Amino acid sequence: MRKGLLLCAAAIGPLMTTAAAQTPGVSDEDLSACTALNGYRPDTWTTVTRATFVTPPFSASERSKPLSKPICRVEGVSRPEPGSDIAFEVWLPAHNGWNGRFQGIGGGGNSGAIIYESNAAGIERGLRAAAEAGFAAVSTDNGHRQQSEGDQSWAIHQPQKVVDMGFRAIHVTTVAGKDITRKFYGREIDYSYWIGCSQGGGKGLMNAQRWPSDYNGIIAGAPVFQWTRAMAGITAAALAQMKSPKTIIPTSKRALVHNAVIEQCDKLDGLKDGILSRPDKCSFDVKKIECKSGDAADCLTPAQGEALMQSYAGARRKNGEQLTDGYPLGAEHGWPFLGQDAPGQNWGKFWSQVVFEDQSYDLLKSLELERDYDHAMKKLGWAYDAQNPDLSPFKRAGGKLMVFHGEADPLISPRPSNEYFEAVTGVLGSEKVAEFYQHYLVPSMNHCRGGIGPSNFDLLPAMQAWVEKGVRPANLTASQVVDGQVTRTRPLCAYPTVAQYNGAGDVNRAESFSCKPRD
Repeated sequence: MRKGLLLCAAAIGPLMTTAAAQTPGVSDEDLSACTALNGYRPDTWTTVTRATFVTPPFSASERSKPLSKPICRVEGVSRPEPGSDIAFEVWLPAHNGWNGRFQGIGGGGNSGAIIYESNAAGIERGLRAAAEAGFAAVSTDNGHRQQSEGDQSWAIHQPQKVVDMGFRAIHVTTVAGKDITRKFYGREIDYSYWIGCSQGGGKGLMNAQRWPSDYNGIIAGAPVFQWTRAMAGITAAALAQMKSPKTIIPTSKRALVHNAVIEQCDKLDGLKDGILSRPDKCSFDVKKIECKSGDAADCLTPAQGEALMQSYAGARRKNGEQLTDGYPLGAEHGWPFLGQDAPGQNWGKFWSQVVFEDQSYDLLKSLELERDYDHAMKKLGWAYDAQNPDLSPFKRAGGKLMVFHGEADPLISPRPSNEYFEAVTGVLGSEKVAEFYQHYLVPSMNHCRGGIGPSNFDLLPAMQAWVEKGVRPANLTASQVVDGQVTRTRPLCAYPTVAQYNGAGDVNRAESFSCKPRD
């Protein structure tokens, strides 16, 4: 149930004055400015459908935490073309609580919902957290309402919704959100930031490429910026284990595989500590955990072992070229497709509902990965995949970009993130790239957050210092938190450097490590 005082949009005159007087931190100016937004049209296709001042302990949904500060909650819809229906919300702190900044909030998965709460790298994000920190903030449902997990039926015979999901929704709602913010506060925004992980991280790179002036700073975590490529990657890894009942690796063997990877690969980074800082240096030998005969709980059958190695390697084209990204060693502990004999929700429905637009499509019987990946790229790549490595317009606009990706991400391979940084460097040169783009590859980190290594860090203060004061990020630290206590810290090293032990000192403290080039 939604809680807290909702000051009605019709509250004017003496009622408004009384409400303001009785609500700490809320002024008549706040209430009148919020009321004035009802019916406001930032542009010809966008309308504010409701603007209400809400006060603690208001909760936007059953899953969101209650607000601790009053805000003007603005709900709106944008319809840039027939069939387009993009919902969004802008949350505006009271005038005396605004820090002068604007924040765009990215979603996750297929993101058919407003993001009130999220968590990236152990830090709370979403509309509530942004507004409580003093930001005016916007979030969009990307132009569709998701009916269930992985649902993409909204894409069937609705190309305008594919465009909205791919790139348009984030831009039109950013433009509208900024206009609404300026109208509410009566002045210009000082700085604008985008923060998102997974699909929201991918939208960050989409922003940088398509609309270089929308945000001064972009933080993109585990970015799914090449959506079609990502869906093909998880499809290939999953299908390798769904060829037959013999190739299915049961979830009960997850720990067996992961422990074997740690045993063989851990020490290659110079320190045996349970963290894989250099999985790229490891040649994992699956034979060491293969059953001598038959099947057992403490080993893999040859068929299971082959399927495992195919998931690490990725699929290849008939001519031998790499087709899809394999998953890094260390990510197997979180693979969602282990033990499955049917397509997963997100990647399975991507093919049936978005690529082929046919609910009856049987992926296991019909998909031919090389052919159908090329078809999907031709059909969707222009909208879903942000592939332009020329970020010179973003750099000229003064933009700053910080990307992070867990090296043990079980959903989205970090390989595209690494390759994109290298591609941008190839276009602009390392010196120019260092002026505006930092990429962090985080050892043993899962998708967006968590993992067996230090994976808690907040890039926003460093980003603000870079954007607002020209201070380039340095000496960043990630921490591992167990039961509320910090148990281990490590330097957060900018790619292509990696944290290496200095040879002396506490291995659980960041100061015992230095960021050095990868050999």
